[in-house]
This record gives sequence, C-alpha cells and structure tokens, in this order.
Amino acid sequence: MNISENLFVCVAEEGAEIAQASDKILRFSKERRYPPNLENLTNEGKLLKEYYQLVAVVEYMQSNGYLKCPDKIAIERLKQDKIANMLDHQIVSVDEGTLTL
Repeated sequence: MNISENLFVCVAEEGAEIAQASDKILRFSKERRYPPNLENLTNEGKLLKEYYQLVAVVEYMQSNGYLKCPDKIAIERLKQDKIANMLDHQIVSVDEGTLTL
C-alpha cells in the first residue's frame, strides 16, 4: 500500500466511525455516554469528533495534492444541492409513511 492508498483507507475508516456514532445516537440518545469511552464524550460529542477527524483527513489530502480542492463557490453549491436532495427525500418518505414530521 502506498501513502495515497493509506489516506483513502483513513477516509473510509472515519466515514465508518461517523456511521457508528450516528447509530449510537439513534439507539441511546445524544446525551448518553454509551458505550463508555476514555474521553468521556457524549454520543453527540463522539459524532462531532469523528466528523472533524474526517474533515482533517480530507483537508490534509487536499493540501498535499491527494485530492482536488474545489473553490468556495463550488463547495457551497455542493452543500446546497445536498440539502435540497435530502429535503426532497424527506418529502418522499413522508408521502410513503416511513417518516413523520
């Protein structure tokens, strides 16, 4: 494995840890510290920690040429497109009866 491949493994691991932290919130609440952790973080704190660790890895990769860095306008467009897509999916879920507001 080379450095680039190792960095992509780090991105995948952080993504998986975000998913796991989100699951813990759904199962045990944001405020709980379950399962217990050495840092004594709440489940919400753990999710935020994992998110910012992912951001750190991606930003490192961008600043060292492993990934391109979109300009600020492109980044904002990506974020707004995601929010619009997420809201569209919420409407479908409400219509299907799988989500309540």
